[in-house]
Amino acid sequence: MGPGSTPYRGRVLSVYLLDTTVLIGYLRGTADVAPALLQLLAEGHSLATSCVNLAEVERGLRPRERKRGRP
Repeated sequence: MGPGSTPYRGRVLSVYLLDTTVLIGYLRGTADVAPALLQLLAEGHSLATSCVNLAEVERGLRPRERKRGRP
């Protein structure tokens, strides 16, 4: 087992560091992204992101997406 993996009921669970492309796909409602992420969660895996991902998402927001995200 490598780092980030934990035995759980005979299975190996992992922490998935999500790529910026996956995060953007989820935020924009790309059809196959949410079901894939939900499947990983249902299997007991963890999802993670990093400050680099957050900065890349912020940098890549379209003007209308920025407006939509404000209260």
